[in-house]
Amino acid sequence: MINALYSDLSVHVTVEFRVFPSIGKTIQYAKMLDLTGAQIITCHGRTHEQRGKKYWSRILRTRRSCQTRRIHPSLRERQAADVQRCIDETGADGDTAVRQCLPVTQ
Repeated sequence: MINALYSDLSVHVTVEFRVFPSIGKTIQYAKMLDLTGAQIITCHGRTHEQRGKKYWSRILRTRRSCQTRRIHPSLRERQAADVQRCIDETGADGDTAVRQCLPVTQ
């Protein structure tokens, strides 16, 4: 499906997934996504149940395992220094901004 979207549309296609409890399954899933043609793969570095914890090492290992290494972290960083530290520790080319980075509007 992702490859079909990429082939048929004139926009970039990105995907996001959460890590699995097993790093092996996470890497396997990321490799599968890597082969689909998505321009950016965003890896949320924790499972849904792991609120508050940050597993940057899982993102680093996952990035190293993929051929194109287009995996960006999504860890809800709020400050520029936190984003830079995340990029430094994961080797990512960027970070995926989330709603906490946006100004609050009513």
